[in-house]
Amino acid sequence: MKKLYLIRHGETLWSKSGQHTSYTDLELTPHGINQVLAMRAHLPLFDQVLISPLKRAAKTAELLGLTGSTVKELVEWNYGIYEGKTSKEIKSQCPEWNIFTHGALFGETTEEVINRAKKILNVVDSYEGTTCLISSGHFIRVLIATYLHQPCSFGKNVLISTASITILSEEKGNKVIETLNQQF
Repeated sequence: MKKLYLIRHGETLWSKSGQHTSYTDLELTPHGINQVLAMRAHLPLFDQVLISPLKRAAKTAELLGLTGSTVKELVEWNYGIYEGKTSKEIKSQCPEWNIFTHGALFGETTEEVINRAKKILNVVDSYEGTTCLISSGHFIRVLIATYLHQPCSFGKNVLISTASITILSEEKGNKVIETLNQQF
């Protein structure tokens, strides 16, 4: 049975403070490094590994002892003018804002992120065995929604913590979440 492991990178300074981080290429914190190392013993062997080009994802892969292909479509949602801002700061100017329903001003729309997720899932669908994707939180949430044929807004109901594992698979022909947001 095919399985898709989604691994979110370890903690960065901005993930710790709640700042939206897309193209700002931050390193893992010491705690983030320890989070990732704690995960290492709980991973199977993968047939394919695809990694976001961002430092935080590449370092996560390195610490996990994984090598694979760097795939630009796995980058985090481009937050545009919201880069570096917290949700509280954004909502002070736009109270109804939610990334999964409104997208990012001068960044990516929900449709653009969904299209990237579809592209990744099409690639993964062509593989056999167990695949691992190493990426960022909001993109993983959109990828889960897309996998389950749900709208982007479904992502607001999914929690993906730093250094977590989510496993997607199938049961009796249905796409399922086998494991969600597992941390060690």
